[in-house]
Amino acid sequence: MKKTFVFLTLSTQIIFAQNIAQKLDDATKNLMNSSLAISSNLSFYVADESGNLVYEFQGNKGLSTASTQKIFTAAAALETLGKNYTYKTTSSYSGTISNGNLNGNLFITSNGDPTLGSWRYEGYKPENFKQKLIEAVKRSGITKISGDLVIDDSYFDHQTDSEVGRGTIWEIITEQECGV
Repeated sequence: MKKTFVFLTLSTQIIFAQNIAQKLDDATKNLMNSSLAISSNLSFYVADESGNLVYEFQGNKGLSTASTQKIFTAAAALETLGKNYTYKTTSSYSGTISNGNLNGNLFITSNGDPTLGSWRYEGYKPENFKQKLIEAVKRSGITKISGDLVIDDSYFDHQTDSEVGRGTIWEIITEQECGV
């Protein structure tokens, strides 16, 4: 009786695992054959609770972690900033407006707004930001600016190298080459 029970249990697990593996294989093939995945790379490995292989797709292929790191960044931002957080980009000016002419500077201030423009998303193309800025300036009655456009990034002045890392990759390479 025990042998029959063990046999049925193992058979069920094998059939179940094959069913899951087949579903994963079908889903993976559908994904990789879709037009959205034309230039993509994929590598993953699925194991059960005991560490036994259930399915893998190019499981030994090493990929850059940049895309997966975005998940952790997004989760940290959500936890730290909250779900209702909104980035703000403001425009302001110094000086006076006379007959549509701003005699002063136009300022753009932001706290890291990632939506200033991305060609990937229809509502956030760079030209959309530019158009919104131009419309806001026109609503202020400004048609000409006799001054400078000043991008205020002082929001980031409080960050030190230790908070944001050692610097750009170019700085790190230069330090290594110069023996700094």
